[in-house]
Amino acid sequence: MNAFSLWQRLQQGWRQQPLAVLYGSLAILASGAATKAMVWPLWPKAQELQPLPIQQALRQAGIAVQPLAAGPPTRSVDLATSTVQTFSLGNGQELRLMNATVRERFNLQTAFVGRVHAETKLERRQAAPQEGPSFTGSHQQRLSRQTCLVLGSAGGLGTTRDQLTPLTDRLAAQQRQRSWQVLLGLQSNRDYRCTLISVRSGPGQPVIAPGPWQSLLTTLQASLNRAGGDG
Repeated sequence: MNAFSLWQRLQQGWRQQPLAVLYGSLAILASGAATKAMVWPLWPKAQELQPLPIQQALRQAGIAVQPLAAGPPTRSVDLATSTVQTFSLGNGQELRLMNATVRERFNLQTAFVGRVHAETKLERRQAAPQEGPSFTGSHQQRLSRQTCLVLGSAGGLGTTRDQLTPLTDRLAAQQRQRSWQVLLGLQSNRDYRCTLISVRSGPGQPVIAPGPWQSLLTTLQASLNRAGGDG
């Protein structure tokens, strides 16, 4: 059957059974979108961070901060990261922020998203749940603390997929207006993304203490959400 004959049959069917033709067409579109997603999966995209509002928020909270050289963004079929924004906190401490989006649900964890850069890859990690969901370890032989923030969610901190994926699921349930884009394969059915937050201590210094760490997280969470982390 050629395309013209198929078009004639669709027109005839529409006049006789419009709902059946409509549902059939939607089924064809959905099937095509599913096939496209399997053959040409959507590459993840990472939203860029805006350093100026972050600096202003930290300074307003009484945290001395100075911008340092930023690391490059990356993108692959499995992981996309934004520019790595780096700030000096004084006393040799460095704050690093990086947005990350993964394609597969099970990869939403700090160990996976942080490994793409030497500056964010945490070695000899140990869980520190009593200080909020975080890991301690070392970056390039300097002690560090690290966690991930899912923007737009209440209490959206975590380090493992078991902690982070429920937060992204909750956000997806709030964004059902995008369903037509998902149906056509123009957008993933949900975004597995978070903001990686790392603080590296100065040479020979202990890891950042729980009090300053929690104050920093509170300020960052408010600032990043205000800057449009839900978009």
